[in-house]
Amino acid sequence: MKRTILLALVLACGAAQASNWVRISAKDAPAQEYVDLSSVQVDGSRRIAWLKFVFRPHSYKGNSTKFYANDIELADIQCDTKQTRELSITVQYEDGSSEHSATAREWEPIPPDTAIEVAMLYLCKPMPNPSKAAAQK
Repeated sequence: MKRTILLALVLACGAAQASNWVRISAKDAPAQEYVDLSSVQVDGSRRIAWLKFVFRPHSYKGNSTKFYANDIELADIQCDTKQTRELSITVQYEDGSSEHSATAREWEPIPPDTAIEVAMLYLCKPMPNPSKAAAQK
């Protein structure tokens, strides 16, 4: 019986943690950009969410000597001041290796015509507050 209850709790927790990736970039963008809607946190004009960038083969090296396959980052965005900072990032390279950093960076302005601007424009539009919607039911 205890084993059944424990298994049910584990399965319930797993379901609550399921990601919900939605593409927010244009189909012809150099990298496909996604946001995990299940991770979006709204606090006034501030948004925190997981972003994923999937790069075309042999197209992007960033600050590395290796080509990126994809990166997943936790972005902190200030909608009113159009600033962002990276809270955590994991880069997976085409050769199968990866790097991770969980050191929060300093706030930086969001440049126009960039992937992070796409994320800001998507995340900063009015969104329903899940906790308020649940309370109204």
